[in-house]
Amino acid sequence: FWLVLWGGLVPSPASLGDGEHQATPVNPRDIAFIPSVAKLRQVFQRIDYDLESIRNGDQMVPPLYLASVPSGMGRVPQPAERKRLFLRMMLPLVLKVNEGVRKERDNLLRIKQLQKQGAKLTDADRIYLRNMAGLYDVRKPRVDLLLPRVDILPVSIALAQSAIESGWGTSRFLREGNAPFGQWTTASFKGIVPLQRESGKTHKIRAFKNLYASVHSYIFNLNTHRAYRGFRALRKTMRVSGDHLNSLALIKSLRAYSEKGDAYVEMLRSVIIGNDLLPLDRARLGERIPFGGPDV
Repeated sequence: FWLVLWGGLVPSPASLGDGEHQATPVNPRDIAFIPSVAKLRQVFQRIDYDLESIRNGDQMVPPLYLASVPSGMGRVPQPAERKRLFLRMMLPLVLKVNEGVRKERDNLLRIKQLQKQGAKLTDADRIYLRNMAGLYDVRKPRVDLLLPRVDILPVSIALAQSAIESGWGTSRFLREGNAPFGQWTTASFKGIVPLQRESGKTHKIRAFKNLYASVHSYIFNLNTHRAYRGFRALRKTMRVSGDHLNSLALIKSLRAYSEKGDAYVEMLRSVIIGNDLLPLDRARLGERIPFGGPDV
């Protein structure tokens, strides 16, 4: 199966990430470059990748991580099909980044439990806290300060934001810079100058080596940037109260993501509900790409 599947794929560059936080990076061998939408359809059919089965909890998400969006997304005639293709591309990437964040959080919760029991921390645990404090820009290496930042992002929010910012996989920034979230940057990072940038402005849209790096940077940004303190505070409140992370409530704290403010929040709500994204918050990554289906 692997010889058949990967024989039609071109390996992507081995260098991953964006020079920032590198939690649980994807193995370079697991990054796939699929050149065209036609080939992508074949691959999805080959591995029986079905969103409805995932929504219903009948299927795990295959760990297929695309390096970039295949050519031809803008030429897919049916909007519904383009949306399905885009969601299946982005879903494994978001889950993979969340998986790394969840491991970090679990380690912090383990340390918190040790401290609650009055146990002495090991040197390794103290070093871990110090490193995490530096990484997440926390003033002191304390678990209570880190936990609000080291947490996952509901999948439905990430999918909705990437859909809006990239025009469901058709934007120039995504095609040229693997940038589905439209993150602004300055001269310190490689970026793409917007065609309609106003005179006097210097911002660019940050470009990435691959889609995994862009998803990673986006979630890390929500977890650390001062503009999203309200988002993190609301997420912390949900955790403390024992509630699940409510996507439709959380998006109200993301007004700062766009100059459109409340209108942007309403757009997020419309995309999440209109495309039945909430059930995907329960999706889980499979351990391997499944077998079966016609040859590619």
